[in-house]
Amino acid sequence: MKVQEVILRENKKGYMLLDDGLPVIPVVKYIKYLDNTEKSSNTQKTYCYSLKLYFEFLKVNESIKRLIKANTNINFNSVANESGVSKATLYNNLDIRERIEALKRQQSQVPTPKQVKREMDDNNKDAIIASLKRKIKKLEEENKQLREQVKISYADIYKNI
Repeated sequence: MKVQEVILRENKKGYMLLDDGLPVIPVVKYIKYLDNTEKSSNTQKTYCYSLKLYFEFLKVNESIKRLIKANTNINFNSVANESGVSKATLYNNLDIRERIEALKRQQSQVPTPKQVKREMDDNNKDAIIASLKRKIKKLEEENKQLREQVKISYADIYKNI
């Protein structure tokens, strides 16, 4: 976004807000209203810059919402790319900077899908190991019983010989 100075009637200065080279109509209409009510060009300039900050703030907030919804990493680069606002603007606006940093910290505490999978694998391994130990114990008991039956069967064969 950019505040563009324009030359009006009788070398009087005016201002308009541009976004990607196109005028932001609500802001232009408001600045025009200020001009029609004979506010000074400095007042118009101040309002135009303030509205620029406000519209950038709105763009950044919408971009952050989209990034959260898309489950994308939030950092200064991703927010700047998504919103079309410069990284300098993000760093210079204290509220925005704190929000991005807080979201960045919050995301760093949430395990990544790889970490979750690794933890699930570790938990699954523990469960599988416990299950296999129970199965081994059961099979060993069954094996012991079968050996006893074999001894008895051999004893019967021995008696019959």
